[in-house]
Amino acid sequence: SASLPSSASTYSTAGSGTARRGYALLEKYLTMWLMGDDGNGGKHLAYDAQLGGILSEEGMTNLNADFGNARYNDHHFHYGYVLYAAAILGRANPNFIVQYG
Repeated sequence: SASLPSSASTYSTAGSGTARRGYALLEKYLTMWLMGDDGNGGKHLAYDAQLGGILSEEGMTNLNADFGNARYNDHHFHYGYVLYAAAILGRANPNFIVQYG
């Protein structure tokens, strides 16, 4: 499977144009996800105070939405992609981790 290069040098201006564009797109869409903005004014995530977890906002009102997200179905699988993307970007751009944890 394809993945972005994970060295910090590819994120810098010394990296290839393709790598820089890839990191810029990853940062753009990952930031939208982390900030809860789908780009259309909708929100992605909500905090479930009753059980103390993160759910999709749509899942809070529809238990069948987002593959059973509100039932905590496969969170390790679904959010694993977000964590992996954040780790790649954070390794290449430590400021991203400073900003978003």
